[in-house]
Amino acid sequence: MNEFEKTVNDYLDDFEKTDAVFKAKRSDSKKTVEDCCAYISTEVRESGRHAFADGEIYQMARHFYDEDIPSPEKCNGCRVVHTKPKEAAKPKKKGDSLAVQLSLFGEESI
Repeated sequence: MNEFEKTVNDYLDDFEKTDAVFKAKRSDSKKTVEDCCAYISTEVRESGRHAFADGEIYQMARHFYDEDIPSPEKCNGCRVVHTKPKEAAKPKKKGDSLAVQLSLFGEESI
């Protein structure tokens, strides 16, 4: 299982915890996460778009299991790039920098 398949599988596992109907459909299905990711790759390629939000990809994954969609052929040569959100910069505490504040009266204060 590659990183993309693992990410989709982890999402679907978490989603099952909140949706019993989906859990039943997924567990009764003969579809695999590999088939699901091949379906997503095919849909992305056919759309002509170059970028998707995570939510759009996860919706396609749920749709694959919810509907009667045949397992597609593997997408040879497809490359999936997943960018992780940047961590927010930590706020600086007072005294972390050596900034100098100049006074209008010619005195320096730190």
